[in-house]
Amino acid sequence: MNIKHLNYFREIVNCEFNLSEAARKLNITQPSLSMLISSWENSYDICLFKKINSRFTGLTGAGEYVYNYATEMLEKQEVFYKGLEDYKNVE
Repeated sequence: MNIKHLNYFREIVNCEFNLSEAARKLNITQPSLSMLISSWENSYDICLFKKINSRFTGLTGAGEYVYNYATEMLEKQEVFYKGLEDYKNVE
């Protein structure tokens, strides 16, 4: 997973597990987002989302771990970019 993927994951949760809405906000297709999630789960041999009738309904323990990590990393990225602004045109 990279920082962009962590953003995708966080957006799915923020959209209350509605993949179509998350994909629209991320400017990607819903099938691409679904395939990315399947790829993560298969690569790490984990399940990130609770599902009912193939619909995401919540996070598993692993999903909660990824969500918390993603949130922390994305907040740090934002602080990093804001910090860089302090150096813009200074030197």
